[in-house]
Amino acid sequence: MNSGKAPESSTEGVGVRSRSGDSKRMPHRTAALFDALGPWDPQQPVAIGFSGGADSVFLALAWKAYREQHPELAGIPTHLWVVDHQHHEDSGITAQAAAALAETLEVGGVEVLRAQDGAPPPPAGSNEQALRWVRYACFAEAAAEHGVEVLLLGHQADDQAETLLLRILRGTGMFGLAGIPARRLMERGNCHAVQGSALSMGHTEVRRPLLSLRRAELRERLRELGQVWLSDPSNADPGYAARNGVRLRALPMLAEWSTGDPVQALVRLQREADDWKRAEVEGVRELLHSSEWREAAGPQRRRAIELALRVEGFTTHPARVSDLEGALLRRGSANLDAQYRLTIAGGPLRLVPRRDATAEDIE
Repeated sequence: MNSGKAPESSTEGVGVRSRSGDSKRMPHRTAALFDALGPWDPQQPVAIGFSGGADSVFLALAWKAYREQHPELAGIPTHLWVVDHQHHEDSGITAQAAAALAETLEVGGVEVLRAQDGAPPPPAGSNEQALRWVRYACFAEAAAEHGVEVLLLGHQADDQAETLLLRILRGTGMFGLAGIPARRLMERGNCHAVQGSALSMGHTEVRRPLLSLRRAELRERLRELGQVWLSDPSNADPGYAARNGVRLRALPMLAEWSTGDPVQALVRLQREADDWKRAEVEGVRELLHSSEWREAAGPQRRRAIELALRVEGFTTHPARVSDLEGALLRRGSANLDAQYRLTIAGGPLRLVPRRDATAEDIE
């Protein structure tokens, strides 16, 4: 996966792929990966996040092959979205290079996305985090503009392992071990819409079909097809981003010490954590509809509070959730703001209007 910087115009791979394409020769098992993330509505448009790197090129060709194998899907409108992060003076040139490559694949319409002028700055953090923020902001706005229901991204198994190792090093909890999800919902609308805001225009589902495939496997298949892709020189610099350091230094070192492949070991851990997370979330959802919140374990009580708040568009923070838990255990009720409170009185955990709220508060 690219570190976030737009790829330079140098290419990798062997030969030049013909415009007629060779997508029918993509591995058969990629069809099963798309099947697993279905169903696919023939009437709903799909977008692909396209950087020009090997992963996104492989994803675009695999999606093209999948449509060819399923005639009923041949008419699905497909967009290839290239993000110009505008983070250095040549970003426009490299974005156009990626767009030009996307055009040769003949998968769908190609568009270069840029953050709106006057947009608020990305949250503080690393350069990698800021670039990721720009990407998803652009995707959210474009999804609203085109009515896109599904966004495909090219994360693969090595990305998953790198993400998991980074989270472990940063002190993640059990939920963080679940890693990159194969599918999740993305708020769409204005590129700065947030959950529950007036700017929101529904959701687009992000799907990642390649999470079970290895980085080297994708590149080897592209070489067999004679398909070029764009390289990003920053990916070879271990100091450019923490992810680069993990990929270029930490994982090779772990490979020397371990008796097996550390990427496979991390992915196994991630899958087990993901299974646990899904079971835990289902249990918390059941807890929300029962009268047993007070008897549940502390972590489950707090996750139930988080879920109840998020469903109603409230933000959550560990300290706030802990305070609400304490108030509910002591009094059976906890005020959220001037209008609403959480209660467990008379049944399940739920959000209700405050009895002491005035008509002016509610308006």
